[in-house]
This record gives sequence, structure tokens and C-alpha cells, in this order.
Amino acid sequence: MKPESTVRWLGVHFDQELRFEQHVKIAAAHGEIAVNGMTMLANTVHGLSQQHLRLLYLACVVPKILYGCPLWSNNTVKQIKPLEKVQRRVLYLLCAAFKTTPSEALEIEASVPPIRIQSQQHIKQCAIRFNVG
Repeated sequence: MKPESTVRWLGVHFDQELRFEQHVKIAAAHGEIAVNGMTMLANTVHGLSQQHLRLLYLACVVPKILYGCPLWSNNTVKQIKPLEKVQRRVLYLLCAAFKTTPSEALEIEASVPPIRIQSQQHIKQCAIRFNVG
């Protein structure tokens, strides 16, 4: 029996070097699954509006992909890139844009901050909760 490369504790996957790359990949995969569900709800005839899809993304998908962010995030490209792919896919859905449209323009149009900014905000809010409590 081969030992596992990661250990899961309280929903966070720890590896031996504490790089958390496996955790980010798993979180991005969970985000992709949630986005697939949103795609089914975004039917153009009887589906949700863009406002409701945006709220659904911010309320359900972002907390899922940023779970444990204060623990694992150091804003490296290897950590942020898979999460940016998930957000970019949602932004196409929200804005009904072409795939060549820059992510920055889609984020402005959909009023969704970049995932890097959202993770930094999440870390700051967590630090405030820890200091107040």
C-alpha cells in the first residue's frame, strides 16, 4: 500500500512541503462542478438572469474555492491560476462574451473583483475576526 501524498484535515489538503497546490487543484475542481450546475441554470429562455447568476457565484462558488484561504494562500501564480480559470468561465456565462475578451474587461462588466483581490479581502476579514474575538 502506497502512502498518500496529502493529508486532509478539516477540509484542507496538506502536502509535505506545505505548498497546498493539491488543495488548490481540488478546490478549483469543486468550483468547476459548481459552475457546471450554474450553466444548467443559465438557460437563455427560462434561466436565471445575469444578476441572479452573479449573486449565485459570489454566494456559493467563491466561498467554495476560497475555503481555508488564510491558511494556504500566498498569492503565487501556481495557486491563483486554477482559481482564475474558474472565475473566467463564470464571467463568460455572466456577460455572454467572446472567449477572446480580456478577463479584466469581463470583471469590470460583471462587477466581480479579481480572485486575487477576493482572496486578500477574505484573509483580511479573517484576521479582523481573529483579533476582535
